[in-house]
Amino acid sequence: MHPKYKLREAVDSLCRHNHVNPEAYTRLVLDCVRLSDAHQAKRLQSHMDENLYEPTTTFIHNRLLDVYAKSGKLLDAQNLFDKLPQRDIFTYNAMLKAYSKTGSVNDLQTLFNDMPCRDFVSYNTVIAGLASRGRARDALKVFVKMQKEPFQATGHTYVSVLNACSQILDLRRGKQVHGKIIACGLGK
Repeated sequence: MHPKYKLREAVDSLCRHNHVNPEAYTRLVLDCVRLSDAHQAKRLQSHMDENLYEPTTTFIHNRLLDVYAKSGKLLDAQNLFDKLPQRDIFTYNAMLKAYSKTGSVNDLQTLFNDMPCRDFVSYNTVIAGLASRGRARDALKVFVKMQKEPFQATGHTYVSVLNACSQILDLRRGKQVHGKIIACGLGK
């Protein structure tokens, strides 16, 4: 039996019995993530809402956000994000990913600027999202901000920064970034 069909059957069964089962929610949400099935994830979220189930941690909601982000379901991601009673760095990063994937660069920058804390994933997501949408100067400003933080740029960071440099024809900065790539051993 096809895995997506099995997932749909399991969600159908949960909905038919109409009872709250935290273990089933966790297992099924993880299956939705594994199969990138935003439709079944939305059904699970609706079932949790209808049954007034509120997870005790951010784990389930973060996974739902991740599925919506990967699937480009910005409205579903935004609605879930807005109603979450608690958020952590993974919650914010999933929402950044949703904005980046859908090209909502103004929302991407606003959320990034309003985040209570950031990590290298936050920086990489925003730099890549801005650079890929033609906002090279903004991407480079975020990169400069990242360098002032205790986060190490990664290969992904440098690819996005070089992309931004090429967009604005900034050969000098591109050479500086290339030098950093060589110095940190990523150019091998």
